[in-house]
Amino acid sequence: MADTITASKTLDIGIEYGSADEQNRKLTTTIKLKNFKSNVTESQIKTAFDQQNVLIYGYDENNNPQPVTPENIYTASTTNQTINNLDVGWED
Repeated sequence: MADTITASKTLDIGIEYGSADEQNRKLTTTIKLKNFKSNVTESQIKTAFDQQNVLIYGYDENNNPQPVTPENIYTASTTNQTINNLDVGWED
C-alpha cells in the first residue's frame, strides 16, 4: 500500500428560513459547496445569491415553500482539510 494524501476545500453557508417558533428560532440548514476561491467574504456570498437569482427553497412547518434570500444567510465558513494516510510497511 502506498502513502495517500486527500485534500478538500468546502464553503459552508448557513441559512435560516420560515417563521420563528415560540423560542424565536427559525428553521436552519447548511449548504456545502466546493470552495475554489480563498478569502470569500459574507458580502460576496450575499451578493452572489442576490445577483445570480439563486433559487433555493426551504419548507416551513406547514410544508409551504420558503424562498432563500441574502437576508436568510446567517453564517458562512470555509473548511480546508488534508488527510495523510501513511504506509508504514507493517504487516501481521
